[in-house]
Amino acid sequence: MGEASEHQPLTVQPMQLQSPEPPSPPPRWPNRQFYRYISKSPVSLENVKNILTTFDFEDAHERISDSLLLKMEQWMGYSNLPFHDKHDRVHIICDKVHMILEKLLWSHRYHSLSYTCIDGKPRLVISPKKGVTPLPLPDWLSTPYILPEPAQDFIFRLESSTEICKNAKITGGHAILDSYSRMPDMS
Repeated sequence: MGEASEHQPLTVQPMQLQSPEPPSPPPRWPNRQFYRYISKSPVSLENVKNILTTFDFEDAHERISDSLLLKMEQWMGYSNLPFHDKHDRVHIICDKVHMILEKLLWSHRYHSLSYTCIDGKPRLVISPKKGVTPLPLPDWLSTPYILPEPAQDFIFRLESSTEICKNAKITGGHAILDSYSRMPDMS
């Protein structure tokens, strides 16, 4: 302790600008490991933009062309993955596209995502948590598929017994059981 020691300053490596290469895909079985690999494999920001601007969220997954699937596979880095058949390939790629979209929306502070159908077309209604101001979405993400809504409170609150009795729709009691007990005996 009596002798002073010289400390070397720590050198910090700069962050890599390129996205890290995903590890080699696991074998197709067991499926849990394969899907974990799919969900955690990184995609660069440039490819995220390409994927989300090219993918048609309103079209049925069965109608996706093979050329679009090839582009998506290349952008995601899935060119050599062992798919069972075309249906499996389409399912995995569409799931990954939706995962990418959800992560992008979460990064812009949209935490409430609700898939719905409006006028026969699929839509994604997004809203931030109450009291949180979301970041503006990029211009290249403007699509009629995504519908931003103001912040909403989705907390479920139980009603007290007095509130339930005041509700005219519920005061009839167990209508199904009552009607069953009132049915005439057919024997």
